[in-house]
Amino acid sequence: MPRVRHVLPPVLLGLVLVALVVSGIRPYDRLTWLLETVWVIVGGPVLLLTWRRFPLTTLLCCLLALHALILIAGGHWS
Repeated sequence: MPRVRHVLPPVLLGLVLVALVVSGIRPYDRLTWLLETVWVIVGGPVLLLTWRRFPLTTLLCCLLALHALILIAGGHWS
């Protein structure tokens, strides 16, 4: 289980970044995409900068990644 705790956050981060880049290619409306994904764009670096001081649980990492993917999908198709 400790290995999953160290491997899963970078994998989830990569998944979210790939989804963010793909969703930014020809979204339905560019302003709506920006407004929907700004929280992912701002929140990702904040999590990275505070990771050592405030490490997150595996469950929380998965839930945050899921929420980010929902925001990204909504930004692309809204």
